[in-house]
Amino acid sequence: MLVTYIPDLLSASLNHLRALYPTFSSYYLGANETPTNTSEEEPIELSQLICPIIDFLSSVIQSGKGRDWLSPENISTLNEFVFAYVQMTDEDVTLFSQVCQ
Repeated sequence: MLVTYIPDLLSASLNHLRALYPTFSSYYLGANETPTNTSEEEPIELSQLICPIIDFLSSVIQSGKGRDWLSPENISTLNEFVFAYVQMTDEDVTLFSQVCQ
């Protein structure tokens, strides 16, 4: 029954990755700002949103159930966002350069 909604769920997942990226980039990649706290004063962890989305996309695509959704445009956009999310942070770059010296 859920199989009929898979293309919509995959598209929604891609849209969520698109919507979350500016915040991810600002708070994690560039470390330009400090993440805000929720009303419960707990840090907001975008990885708790992003990782399950990527896991969902991965498992559906690997299972073959999303075959009809895999148009060149969707594949290109998905690749773009996966590579955008796996960038090294400024801290990673600093640590890597220290190790390589």
